[in-house]
Amino acid sequence: MSGHISAAETAQTVTTFDKHARAYKDAFVALPAYLATFDVLADMMCSGHTRLLDLACGPGTLSLHLKSRFPHLAITGTDLSPRMLSLAKAALPDGEFHCLDLRDTSRLAGEFDVIACAFGLPYLDSQSAAQLLQDCAAKLAKGGLMYLSFIECDTTPHSQTNSHGDSVWRQGHTAEGIDSQLSAQGLKPLWQHHTVTRGETEHFVIAIKGE
Repeated sequence: MSGHISAAETAQTVTTFDKHARAYKDAFVALPAYLATFDVLADMMCSGHTRLLDLACGPGTLSLHLKSRFPHLAITGTDLSPRMLSLAKAALPDGEFHCLDLRDTSRLAGEFDVIACAFGLPYLDSQSAAQLLQDCAAKLAKGGLMYLSFIECDTTPHSQTNSHGDSVWRQGHTAEGIDSQLSAQGLKPLWQHHTVTRGETEHFVIAIKGE
C-alpha cells in the first residue's frame, strides 16, 4: 500500500487551488484535448441521463460543457476549494454545489446517471482513491456512466511546487490499477485514451455500470 496524504497536506493543496483558481479556469478552457474528452462522454450520454455528479468540479468546466449539450441536465458539483466553487456557481447558477472532500462522497444523497471526476484522483492516495471508486459505484444508477481522468506519475504521495512557489500534494495511479478497481465495482470501461502532457501520461476512462 502506498503512503497517505494527510489532512494538512490536503489543506495545502486547497490553498494553492484557491490562490490560482482563475488562472486554472482560463488554462483549462484553452486545452481543447481535454474538452474533446468531454465530448466523447456527451456522445455516449442519452436523454435518460439527467443527473450529473461532478466531483472535484473546479470552476465547473466539465459541467458547463455537458450543460451546453444537455440543457436540462441537473448538476451537483463538489470541491474543497471555496474559490473554485464560487467560479462554478457563477457559471452554473442552477447547479447544486457542496464544499466536500472526495473522501466524503458517500455523504451525498441520491443517485446519479453520470459521475465525473476530472483529475481529482491525483490528489488522493491509493486507499482513498479505491474508496472513492467504491462510493461512486454505489451512487451510480444502472446503465450510468463514469468519467475519470488521472495522471500516471510517481505512485507514492509527493509534493509538487509551481513556478510561484505554491505546492500541492498528489499521487499517480496506474491505468491497470484503476481498471482493476473499476471492474471490481461492476464498472466496465467503454473508452480509454491517454496523452502525454509536460512529460506526464494522462489517462481518460469512461465506464458503464452493468444492468
